[in-house]
Order: sequence, then structure tokens, then C-alpha cells
Amino acid sequence: DYVKLDAARPANISGVIRKGGRYFYKKTLPTENVGRLYYRESLDGKETLLFDPTVGAGEKSVSLSFYMPSEDGKKIALGIAEQGSESATIRIMNVDDKSFATETISPCWQGIGGWSKDGAGFSYNLMNSADVHDKNRELNTKAFFHVIEQFRMPNKSGQEDSFPDPDRVRNWKGGSENGGRRREP
Repeated sequence: DYVKLDAARPANISGVIRKGGRYFYKKTLPTENVGRLYYRESLDGKETLLFDPTVGAGEKSVSLSFYMPSEDGKKIALGIAEQGSESATIRIMNVDDKSFATETISPCWQGIGGWSKDGAGFSYNLMNSADVHDKNRELNTKAFFHVIEQFRMPNKSGQEDSFPDPDRVRNWKGGSENGGRRREP
């Protein structure tokens, strides 16, 4: 029976990343169409499901395009794509309690360039459009540095500003205009 043989295949594990002593990886079982994100506290630690893109998706087709944990392994940036799109929305998750930050970044495609050493933010490439038929969607894109909400500093008028305290991101190298930092609305 071919169904039984197909189900006997091993799981496909890919994209293993070690950060902060934790191992993060995408795992797709033979019976699944979409991979789920797992982590372990150590190589021999208990496997923990971190993110299942199908939960809460309803009728939508949702997949995990990319992911990158912070250096300490406490936060992870996820690229979530809907309906087979080549464009993803970046969401930030707290690994310990599996909660999502309110901020999102879209449309992205290439993933996360890297986190600052202290986890204050990360670099990413923003596309010009999510429309796959737009001939300019990948033309002259820019790299940005996103500062996570909890690290944003008040500006001179007392309002929240997306530029971080320079000491918090001193170890990040990268750039485009404004030192690679994007002013968030």
C-alpha cells in the first residue's frame, strides 16, 4: 500500500540554526504540506513546537518562508507568506512565551540579514511591492535596520522614535541611507 510507504518516510529537517544554546529548525513530516518551526534547549533536549503556520490560517494557505533567531535565542524573526506568495511579512516572536510583537514588516523576500548582538533589532531587505507582476518590485531595494519596540528611545519631544540608542546597536554593521535604519511610522 503506497500510502503506508509514503507515511514511513522520515521527517524532512532543514535550516538548523544554533543561537543562545538553543537549536532552531524547520521540520516537515511526510503527511504534512507545510513545515513547522521547532526548537530544543540543547542537542539532546526536548523538541518544542514553536510556530505552526497552519494554526489560525483558516482557509488560507500559509507557510514559513524564513526565520532567524536573535543571538541570545530569546527572539526570532519569522517570514510568513500567504497563498504561495513569494513575498513574506516579518513577525517577531518571543521564544519563551511564544507571543508575537505587534509590529510587522512587509513585503520582504530575502530573509533577515542578521540581529544586533543585544537583540535590539535586525537588518532586512524591503521590496518595493508585493505584486509579483510589478517589474520594479526588486529594483533598487534597500537594506534597513528594524529596532524592536521595546528598544525604541524617546526623541527630544518625548515621542517614541524608531532610532535606537547608538550604544545598543553599536555591533551591527550594514547600511544604506540613514545608516541602514528605517524610520517606522
